[in-house]
Amino acid sequence: VLGWVANNSFMHTFSEIGVIILMFMAGLESDLDLLKRYLKPSLAVAVFGVILPVGLVYWFGTFFDLTTEGALFLGVTFAATSVSITVEVLKEMNKLTSKEGSTILGAAVIDDILAVLILSVLISVYGNVGGANGTGNLGLNLIFQVIYFAGVYVIFKWLAPILMSLGEKLEVPASVVLMSLVMCLGMGYLADL
Repeated sequence: VLGWVANNSFMHTFSEIGVIILMFMAGLESDLDLLKRYLKPSLAVAVFGVILPVGLVYWFGTFFDLTTEGALFLGVTFAATSVSITVEVLKEMNKLTSKEGSTILGAAVIDDILAVLILSVLISVYGNVGGANGTGNLGLNLIFQVIYFAGVYVIFKWLAPILMSLGEKLEVPASVVLMSLVMCLGMGYLADL
């Protein structure tokens, strides 16, 4: 912004926190039953939304003499969507709970999951891709991801209700909101690990 804002670690940290909170708010406002109802069209849109960018960017990458590794990595970065921006746009247009909005939101979430899985495969096959470090073992990386998503399910199903009831009992102003933020930032931290 005209050189007024420096891109330093402070700005990076708070931009990451902002994205985490924006995604958390998007999750709170999403209707899971609606997303489940439109799972098939969302899945079709998401798969097409991953295959097309990866394929096209890989093809264009060969024209610019990129390595296979570089072209695939670039394709995966083009395949990933910004769920937070998608949610904000749909919210402003009052379309978040519509059939189209639910399909777009579901596709964006599935799109990002597929991009993370493809990136894990690339890191496992090529080692250090785009500065990301993996274990170099495809099976181990996929096991870590399955463990994480299983952990998220356990937290969502059993631990979150316990923490929220504890938050309701605390005699602190806005204790439920604070407990929600603790869970939000904690899940962000776990995802980063």
